[in-house]
Parts: sequence; C-alpha cells; structure tokens
Amino acid sequence: MAGRKTATVAIRILRIVGLLAFSYSAANAERLPIKTYTTADGLAHNVVNRVVRDSRGFLWFCTREGLSRFDGYSFLTMASSKDCRQPASMI
Repeated sequence: MAGRKTATVAIRILRIVGLLAFSYSAANAERLPIKTYTTADGLAHNVVNRVVRDSRGFLWFCTREGLSRFDGYSFLTMASSKDCRQPASMI
C-alpha cells in the first residue's frame, strides 16, 4: 500500500511539473505582429471575399469593389469584376 501512495504522489508531482512547463512555454510564445489593412491603405474595399497568393508571392484580395494586389508594401487595385463580388462559399 505504501508503494501505491508513493506512485500516486509521484504522478501528481509529474503532472504539476508538466503543467508548469507548459504554462511557461505558452507565456513565452512568439508574438507575431498583425497589421489590418483598409481602404485608407489602398485596399479596394474593406470587405474581402477571397485571398489568394500567386507563384510570385503577391497576395490578391477579391473585394466588392474590385481586385487588389498586395506586394508586401502597397496595393494596386484593378477594375471591378462580377466574379469578385460573390463570396467563395457561394461559388
């Protein structure tokens, strides 16, 4: 019976140590910067229906008012298209 108590205490200690280690690693996780882009930054519209990355690394945003290409620094907006106005879930 004493062996069983020792094993139970050892398991509890391991659980606490594991929980503390997990808590420490979660608290020190890398925080990535998040930037929100709007029409003030050059995006065609604030509602984006689709985002696609092409083979050259450009991000394409399909919005209600047209197609915007993002190169990591600025937007280039193309003419409006009917296909961009429909959300991806409806196609």
